[in-house]
Amino acid sequence: MDILYIIIIFIISIFGIFFNGYSFYFFIFKIKQKTSFTILATNVMLGNLIVLVIDIVWVPLKMLNLVNLPYIIEDRVGQVILIGWYCSEFTHLLLSLNRFFAIIAPLMYQKIFSNTNTVYFSYINLFLSCCMVIPYSFHNNCIFTYDKYFWVYLETPFCNIVSKIEDFGLGILMGILVFSIDITTITLYLYKRKQKKSTTKKNNIDVKQIRILFQTILVNISLVACCTQFHMIAPYYANSGTIEFILTTAQWMEYHSISGFILGICYKDLYLHLKKSIIKPKIVENKIKTLIIGGINHTDSNSKSNVKK
Repeated sequence: MDILYIIIIFIISIFGIFFNGYSFYFFIFKIKQKTSFTILATNVMLGNLIVLVIDIVWVPLKMLNLVNLPYIIEDRVGQVILIGWYCSEFTHLLLSLNRFFAIIAPLMYQKIFSNTNTVYFSYINLFLSCCMVIPYSFHNNCIFTYDKYFWVYLETPFCNIVSKIEDFGLGILMGILVFSIDITTITLYLYKRKQKKSTTKKNNIDVKQIRILFQTILVNISLVACCTQFHMIAPYYANSGTIEFILTTAQWMEYHSISGFILGICYKDLYLHLKKSIIKPKIVENKIKTLIIGGINHTDSNSKSNVKK
């Protein structure tokens, strides 16, 4: 059974690392004009990669009992993976706010979500993520660690309270906030669209912003589904073995893989770049025939002579 679980982990993690890694590379090094959305998407990719890389390396080692490091190191692994989780989670809220201002209040969007401000938001996001894991620094009181098949919090009164607030409570709150913002954005957009007079000229920028909005909504749905499945469905299958593993450890990795796919590969410019890299365009050779008439070279395109081919 351990081998089956490890295979599942490898399959999910490899796909997730590819989606997030390629997207991270594209948004950092290849995209010509960075926007606040691409900067925020990069934050999500970074958080996803932290979680997935630790899962593909650390989890199999712990499952097979191949590693037994000092607790001060193992405890830090749990904290680092939580930093990746919170970094992604907080960025979902920023993405929803980003889409709200981009579509409903474009002028405010340019000021609030300028590239410089968005970078500052990213630093604040990372700082808050690091602060969130401080309670899990006490080995005998509260830690987050991998135990056989599952990531678990230490069973102590203090750790139970902290995990319920930061994991369950924050997850539900974040889900409510992003859904409320997204629904408000869609509602106001449809209202504004209805109020506008019909024009024959299409607004390409508007279409692009709407496409990115739907990407944001889909990735927010994946976050809410992850929290719901983990906190509301999985408890009914406690101690059930495989089902519990799929509803907790596996689905956590699925979320980080899927969110990377939605924000990255579904981004039009990135998709076209990936498609171009995989499918090389055929090179058509233009052959120019040369005619030699009376010692003077002519090409078919310039020659007026009726010469049979």
